[in-house]
This record gives sequence, C-alpha cells and structure tokens, in this order.
Amino acid sequence: MRLILGTIALFIGLGTNLAMAEPQPIKLIKITDGDTIKAIVDGEEESIRLLDIDCYETTKNPRAIWQSEYYHLSVGKVMQKGEYSKQRLKDFIGKRKDLKLEWDKRDRYRRILGRVYLDDKSVNDYMLSEGGCEKYVDRNKQ
Repeated sequence: MRLILGTIALFIGLGTNLAMAEPQPIKLIKITDGDTIKAIVDGEEESIRLLDIDCYETTKNPRAIWQSEYYHLSVGKVMQKGEYSKQRLKDFIGKRKDLKLEWDKRDRYRRILGRVYLDDKSVNDYMLSEGGCEKYVDRNKQ
C-alpha cells in the first residue's frame, strides 16, 4: 500500500513540476535591467530573473563591484554596459506586453528564475548573444 501511495505521490510531484515548467502567458509590467523584468504571473506581480545569463549592473552595488573585478572593467564601464543591456532588452521586446514564461524555482530573493519567450524566440538566448550579457557565473561557487 505504501509503495502505491509513494508511486502516486511521485507522479503527482512530477506532474506538478512539469506543469510549472511549461510556458505560461505573462504580462510585462517593467524591464528592470538586462536580465530582470517585472510581470504579472498567475494574477500576481512578480520579479523574474532570466536564467543562465548575467547582464551587467546598472547601479553601483556589490554585484557591479564583483563584475568589475571578475571581468577586469571599471565600475563605470560595468554600469555603462548594464545600461546597454537594458536598452537591448527594451528594443527586442518593443511595445509587446504578452510574453511566455517557463520556470520551476525561485532564488533567495524570491524572484522567479526562468526562461522568457517572445513568440517562439528565447529572450534569454537573445540577450546572451546580442544583448551584451555574459553566461551566468555563480560567484559563491568559485
């Protein structure tokens, strides 16, 4: 009996994860920077961090200082590149508000970590190739 209940729970759990990972429609509210947006997800305003990319910071903060050291740039250059990335994202999305989101977890700041799509194009991939972003490096795992 426990084996059957465990198997059912496993399939329910897998079904839940798969359901959350399927792209769902979202409404863009605001572009925060090159790798973070605010959007309505399931009726709630959420902050969404684009997974697997790291765009430069737009303000002087600890991450900007880390980026300046890691990429051998001045903090001013980091912020300049950050503004460029933010503008590239704005240009790519344009006036579109209807996007799709694929996700299954949150970060320590409670932001959704996911992939965002405009039509069938990955915003994450576009930003990595065209938006002045880098592949994400977890500075805590170095």
